[in-house]
Amino acid sequence: MGISKFWLLAAGGTAALTGMVTAAAGDDADPRPGHAMAPQAIYDTDDRTLIGEAPAEAQELARSVVALVPTTDLQRVGDNYKVWGLTHGEDLGLCTGVAFSDIQSAADCSGVLIGPDLMLTAGHCVPDMVQCQAYNYVLGFEVTDRNPENVVSADQVYSCAGIAHAGGDVLDFTVVRLDRPVTDRPPIALETGPLNGGAPITMIGHPSGLPQVLTDNAQVLAVRPDAYLTNLDAFGGNSGSPVFSAAGRVAGILVSGQSDFEEIQAAGRRCTKPVYYRCDGPRCEGGGEVVVRSDRIGQVSGLLPPNQPVAERP
Repeated sequence: MGISKFWLLAAGGTAALTGMVTAAAGDDADPRPGHAMAPQAIYDTDDRTLIGEAPAEAQELARSVVALVPTTDLQRVGDNYKVWGLTHGEDLGLCTGVAFSDIQSAADCSGVLIGPDLMLTAGHCVPDMVQCQAYNYVLGFEVTDRNPENVVSADQVYSCAGIAHAGGDVLDFTVVRLDRPVTDRPPIALETGPLNGGAPITMIGHPSGLPQVLTDNAQVLAVRPDAYLTNLDAFGGNSGSPVFSAAGRVAGILVSGQSDFEEIQAAGRRCTKPVYYRCDGPRCEGGGEVVVRSDRIGQVSGLLPPNQPVAERP
């Protein structure tokens, strides 16, 4: 993968972006709780890359991205945990040649570390304490040359100590309090204000439950009071994935989107393949993927009072 406009901007600090997009690109995409559906779609081309093949800046951000893995899918082996699950292809009956078919999938949702013991995710992923305690919160669920077998150290696996904040009927988010502070990597600051329309964005998470994947070459299509419409390539499992601004801050979390797979007849069998949507400027077929704005999450939760200065990432 080449270096996109996003990473060139990120390397230079905050992007200078102008031109607010006010046209609603598909009003059928509804980010309200109870209306969210799994975010699932590819726009124009598939811009997803395993994090081990991503730029160094993305790999650094990914250290603070969390996989929500059912407790039943982790097995303790000495000082490590083995992550169990079907391959992506087995799980969904994918057609031959579909990306990531041979890679194991295990995560139900994604999240991001925003405090030493606080993890932000989508509200529909963790609606209550029962679901909160049904997950382990795993840092470093990735496939790299150093970790081809999906083994994670026990000190990278956390559990739910409680729900610190929830969006309720206002916004689709939950802040989980982990059972202990994370001490070996920094939390990521929230953006304190809205991005402009056309702003470049990127996302790191667990599409279809896969190990960490970078989604690049995307932008804000439209700005709404509580959310952005975007052309991020997203799938079920990306719910709660952090969406990053060019400054390396959390601009929001993914909460809903369009249908991702369709069943076809190929090579004498029924199989599934991703659905591709075309974009024309700020408008995309199906409307786009919905990202709840982090500045609104911060205000609703009290984590981010208005006009609070943003701490720079080390």
